[in-house]
Amino acid sequence: MNHRTLFVTVISLLAIGAALYWSFTSVSVTEPLSPEENRTRFTSPHFVGYHEGERQWSLEAALIEEAGADRPGILLLEEITRGVLYRDGEEYLTFRGDRGEWKPEGSELTLERNVQFYEKGELLLTSEKVIWHGSEELLVSPVRVLAYYDKQTVEADHLEVESAEERVHMSGNVIWTNDDGVRVRATSAVYTKDQLSFSGLLEPVRFEWDQGGVNRDQD
Repeated sequence: MNHRTLFVTVISLLAIGAALYWSFTSVSVTEPLSPEENRTRFTSPHFVGYHEGERQWSLEAALIEEAGADRPGILLLEEITRGVLYRDGEEYLTFRGDRGEWKPEGSELTLERNVQFYEKGELLLTSEKVIWHGSEELLVSPVRVLAYYDKQTVEADHLEVESAEERVHMSGNVIWTNDDGVRVRATSAVYTKDQLSFSGLLEPVRFEWDQGGVNRDQD
């Protein structure tokens, strides 16, 4: 998994957000919750999104329902057990999360609690909160995020992906490591066009190997 694939992974979340809104609001199944209020509710739903006849995504959750009269148009998702992204008709990535929320205003999709993305069963990205701002084409993880790719690991307090500019910005105690024992810790990192750069090193670059107890710093 290279930097470009990681970027494409994040961008793929756009299609989910737009498709969720059109699919969910197009179904009119109403279940009475109380004598005073009715809400649209889907129990154990399985939705599949198509574009020009080709399957693009599917989503399974324990419950999806309208937020209520005080938050019109907003949909709440509970226990997203299996989300799938497809590429060329084949399963590409899977994801899960404990809960989510879709806001049509601004095309905003939020996934929360134990959010995880996988590729071929291998963990790719984890965070406790991921937000897609569709109107700005901006993906944000406002909390600590951890990503894995090409035998490398990067984590940061904050992640922003600007899809139009193909730019990924990580900030707040950024830690990058690889299987060769190299460790970089910085205040921020930026990925653009297959180039990863760091700013504000918080410690010397470290080279660590398990065998022989070698531990060397590089200024």
